[in-house]
Amino acid sequence: MMEMKRAIRHTQHIAMTRAYSEGNIWRLAISGDQYTIKNDASGYVPDEFINRKLLNSSSTTINNSAAITLYFNGLGEPVDSLGTAKSASQTLLINNTINLTICPETGFVKEGQNCP
Repeated sequence: MMEMKRAIRHTQHIAMTRAYSEGNIWRLAISGDQYTIKNDASGYVPDEFINRKLLNSSSTTINNSAAITLYFNGLGEPVDSLGTAKSASQTLLINNTINLTICPETGFVKEGQNCP
């Protein structure tokens, strides 16, 4: 679970530390036991984040192994694929027991279902 939180926060960090433009959206694509971080505007993918395995991948499931995509803009806000800011939190279910919630506006990632 810590690897998943780290991947979400790292994607947000990359989005916030690159040259800002309105359409510059970074994507975290999670599928099975691996994830990829990619820039949607340029198609750039950092080599170290192509199909990176989650730690303890044999025992980690996310939302019952459904593919998940999270997006962040240059302000670090969670957005949809078109760049519109999310108005509601997003929750990932880890190992069918632990919730990770991404809060709107801030992109803060926390355990549990409620944002501060």
